[in-house]
Amino acid sequence: EKYYVMGSGDGKLYFWDIAGNSFDLSLTMDISNIAIEGISFTRSGRFMFVNSQENFIQVWDLQLRKLAATLYPNTTTNDWAVITPDGRFDASQRAQSYMFYLRGLEIFPLSVLFEQFYTPDLLPRLLAGEVFPPVEVDINSIRQAPTVEIKYQEGEKRNLEVADDDEFIRNTSGVAQLVVNAYAKNDKIDEIRLFHNGKVVNLATRGMFVEDNDGSDSKNYTVNLLPGKNVFRALALNSQRTESEPKELEVWYSQGNTPGPAPAPSASSTPVDPVDKTATLHLIVVGINQYQNKEMSLNYALADASAFKMEIEKDVKTVLSSVATHFITDGLADKKGMEEAFRKVSQQAKPLDVMVFYYAGHGVIGKDKEFYLVPVDVSNLKNVQEELQVKGFPSALLRQYAVDIPAQKQLFIIDACQSAGAFESMLSENGDQQKSIALAARSTGTHWMAASGAQQYANEFSQLGHGAFTYVMLQALKGSAAVDKMITVNGLKGYIEQGVPELMKKYSGTMQYPASYGFGNDFPLEILK
Repeated sequence: EKYYVMGSGDGKLYFWDIAGNSFDLSLTMDISNIAIEGISFTRSGRFMFVNSQENFIQVWDLQLRKLAATLYPNTTTNDWAVITPDGRFDASQRAQSYMFYLRGLEIFPLSVLFEQFYTPDLLPRLLAGEVFPPVEVDINSIRQAPTVEIKYQEGEKRNLEVADDDEFIRNTSGVAQLVVNAYAKNDKIDEIRLFHNGKVVNLATRGMFVEDNDGSDSKNYTVNLLPGKNVFRALALNSQRTESEPKELEVWYSQGNTPGPAPAPSASSTPVDPVDKTATLHLIVVGINQYQNKEMSLNYALADASAFKMEIEKDVKTVLSSVATHFITDGLADKKGMEEAFRKVSQQAKPLDVMVFYYAGHGVIGKDKEFYLVPVDVSNLKNVQEELQVKGFPSALLRQYAVDIPAQKQLFIIDACQSAGAFESMLSENGDQQKSIALAARSTGTHWMAASGAQQYANEFSQLGHGAFTYVMLQALKGSAAVDKMITVNGLKGYIEQGVPELMKKYSGTMQYPASYGFGNDFPLEILK
């Protein structure tokens, strides 16, 4: 009852100050001649939503007297994007490819600015009053995206075949010599990435490739091929961490055994890569109930880890031949114990193999905004940055192991609960956790799932015997997530994203939305008989 607000057909907003009996010109706004079709406010009166004729919605912060964000819902595809004036965004994965920033005649899909501008849970964090620090890169000064090309060195043109305008190469040696050339106009190349069948070969940052003074850089690779089709995808990032459009090359290795036919695509229709029947699953499972600091002890982490281990081991042999398990619990679950398991897998895994990592225990965001798994000997969850750097297990280290482990099919599952805190700080820490995980998934071409927003395991779930995230995961693995008698990584993620909020609402009345990110190829974990 402070203002009378009017929206016009030519895109203007007028605020009449009721008490002062005058127009408040500081709040008079203009949305560029697009008719205003709706105005509403949050209960607190701080935020105003303005719905336009062109179906975007502006969010105005009336306390700060400025535009906070713009929402772009796509009711046809159920996609969406939220974008702030300084370029931060949160968006569905498909929207990231068809929503663009425009600078002159240059267009930048949201996806190419992922590293700098992607901000998980952006809208609820804004509405909770979070003030974000300035983005390191000015959205109005984005440099041209770099370009990249990938070349096959071995065999020259005699092995090059063209079919239906798609280039592919026949190889009989089992080894491919590749070179990735990148160019950044008026800039420099900061990183080159080469992916083999979806998974990164290595992360080539500056100092690891040939530099020229004109913004051109290149990296040479010697890659062992798998039987059949090998898909290589290259991209580069400039100094502002803007990504190039990726380029792909197919190499067919026809010497020796070739893999069997791929499983039929699921009804959800992304292609599903086959798992070689002779492959091994390298399974690392960590569950911590009893922390050295008794006040940090958990109720269901160990039960969750044990049940997940048993369920995976029981049925994964429907798609591969053997399982090598590293089960790390309570007193053994320090950083050294976890690193030892990863080192063994790095030494033993082969490209055809599968690696699954599962963690149940505490997780925390450090002062450096890095997400850390909390091993058994970390003393508390607050003001422990120095201790986390020594004893904690950061997402950057997980990402490095994802690169180092040769297995091309990898899944990381993190059921990490956080200490209780204020709603606003919980949202912020959740967002930072998701950003760490998203960058790890994107840079390595692997799949990640996290129980985002999980609080300390509560008694409300005693009748389930598990935390909500893993309880739903177990139901999915027992067959609930099957499509065409197959449980795939993407199918598992979809089931979890729908099932966890429903279970949380039923048992605790609160909502929890798990986060999942997958930039590698989908693959099966189980085939039902």
